[in-house]
Amino acid sequence: MKTQELPAYNALINNLDPKNYITTKALQDAVFVALSLSQPLLVTGEPGTGKTQLSHWIAYKYGLPKPLEFHAKTTSTASDMFYRYDALRRFQDSQLKDTEIDIKKYVSFEALGKAILLTRSTKKTRSIILIDEIDKAPRDLPNDVLMEIERMSFTVKETGKTYRADKNYRPIVVITSNSEKNLPDAFLRRCVYFHIVFPDKDHLIKIIQCRFKDTDNNPLVSD
Repeated sequence: MKTQELPAYNALINNLDPKNYITTKALQDAVFVALSLSQPLLVTGEPGTGKTQLSHWIAYKYGLPKPLEFHAKTTSTASDMFYRYDALRRFQDSQLKDTEIDIKKYVSFEALGKAILLTRSTKKTRSIILIDEIDKAPRDLPNDVLMEIERMSFTVKETGKTYRADKNYRPIVVITSNSEKNLPDAFLRRCVYFHIVFPDKDHLIKIIQCRFKDTDNNPLVSD
């Protein structure tokens, strides 16, 4: 049997360049509506349909920085989107040091927190936030997410400091779901919703041809 050399690993990574992402007219319309209404874009679909890559395409299209990503887990809370506090390291350091400890050094900012800080920096800019696989999170998280996005402020309770976004630079929010469980109706009503169907054969070939420019005699696109 004739074998064919695999593409180099780096070549495969390069083919995820957002400029090679193929959208439909309907998907582009959904993005436009979400941006126009300043509402989160909720994208559902099977794994592998390009939900996560969509946020990178939006960043590329509008000349924005790479998306800030938050990956939902079964233990996620709304505050996790803003910051995390390393209580364990704080405790360990307190056992080893006699000097006063700076609490701020144990705080690390997450996607939504970073986006708010960017609106307050000297070079203010909008950000894209990707909240990935929200259906994996606890039932009440989706509604909490929208409330926090609308508020555009948060307080680090360990330091008592509050951060507020410049609302002229509100972040663009893309939320993905694999539809593993139903999302609350109230949450769905407050998002612009789009379902990405798995590509048919013709569309799949088009995607491969776009990402792998050298497709001559490539078994991936041959009949």
